[in-house]
Amino acid sequence: MLNIIVGKPVGNAGTESGRKATNWVIGDPQFVRKVLSSAEANRLRISRFEREGADLEKLAAKIGKYFEVSLKEMRRRQRGGPGADAQKAFAYYACRVYNAPTTKVGDFLCVGGAAVSAMVQMGEAITEKRNIDI
Repeated sequence: MLNIIVGKPVGNAGTESGRKATNWVIGDPQFVRKVLSSAEANRLRISRFEREGADLEKLAAKIGKYFEVSLKEMRRRQRGGPGADAQKAFAYYACRVYNAPTTKVGDFLCVGGAAVSAMVQMGEAITEKRNIDI
């Protein structure tokens, strides 16, 4: 619940003390509302992904089918070709669309979290260029 104290910066807990763990957004009321609604949208997106029963295996199968590569090929280290493009598209969808943690995606693809972060940006470009909608 958002409490607003007129004329003073407030946080989501509505207290003036910055020492409470629940007071994680401080600013004018309009800013606080904007940040809290964004945070709530992220929480809903994660729960929607789990609620629909989606998982990385199913997403990888869809991406693999589109690029005509197996999961084994997607997990192989490579610099080019359909397997590399499939990895990047998978990383983009898993992290940006479904909000999966990069560490979890990295474990699934057998790469590090930093590699996944790089793949996400390249995957976004690939999905836009090829007009992929999964």
